[in-house]
Amino acid sequence: MCNLLIKSKFLLFYLLLLPLVLNSCNNDYDDELYDDVEYMILGDWYLNPDGWKITFYDSTCETTMLNGTKKKYNYTLIDNYLTIENSKNISGFITYIDNDIMRIQRDDMSYIEFKRKPNDDLNDSDSGNGGSNNDNDNGNNNNNNNNKPPYTSYIHYRYYNLDCYHEITLVKQEVEFAPSGTISGCNYKYLNCYIGDTRKKVGFQFESAYDLYETPPTTPWPAMEYDITSCSPNVITHYPIARVFVYDNNMSLKTQYPTVGVGKIQYSGNKLIFDFTSKEKVSGYYVDLHFEGKLSY
Repeated sequence: MCNLLIKSKFLLFYLLLLPLVLNSCNNDYDDELYDDVEYMILGDWYLNPDGWKITFYDSTCETTMLNGTKKKYNYTLIDNYLTIENSKNISGFITYIDNDIMRIQRDDMSYIEFKRKPNDDLNDSDSGNGGSNNDNDNGNNNNNNNNKPPYTSYIHYRYYNLDCYHEITLVKQEVEFAPSGTISGCNYKYLNCYIGDTRKKVGFQFESAYDLYETPPTTPWPAMEYDITSCSPNVITHYPIARVFVYDNNMSLKTQYPTVGVGKIQYSGNKLIFDFTSKEKVSGYYVDLHFEGKLSY
């Protein structure tokens, strides 16, 4: 009888504990699934089959209707719950998101699904008998036009779901000396690419290291092609490393990291021509840039 009572109490305790255990497991899953949701949501999303578009920036979003009408909203994202100001028709739990699809379960409504590509692009990319070769050619031309840089001098980020351009307004050669009295250390020389209109920020830089007792040269960076395969500065060869500072459309810094790739410096009179193309194996860290203009000191 005593054993039966103990077993009954244990069973009751287990039944009470089970929902908490399951809920904890689900929370762990959600935490893992939506760890990067604030980055994954950024960019353009199309409501299929209706076709209108919503574009997410750092803290605001913009809807674009089929007739071209645009409207901006503020939004917040807490865990996986999206709240768009004055728009309950879109707000709700993000139940699924990847590089192609985002599903939102709205409060007291059906779920809503967005896709990265509009209907026309989805139809053109479908395999099968639909679409002719001419249709495919037109589609490729449209994509090329859409990918054309909006500025003559630009930096282009593709950081996971963030895909944006910023205008490079200034490229400056700068030097940083080790503090006076330093026994061991390095001096540094930079080629900094600044972006932004009023408060300029470094979006990309070349960095070379020099021994403490060696003064970095003040002459312009040599005109040559730089195949950068290392992320560590070399005080012997002074071969540069490349560093990226990723800013979103609202000029909010998302991340910074050293990178590998090919840079090319050319001079035409007093004009600097500077190019860099990423060779990162992870597509989420891709960057390319082009600058034409006067080098500042």
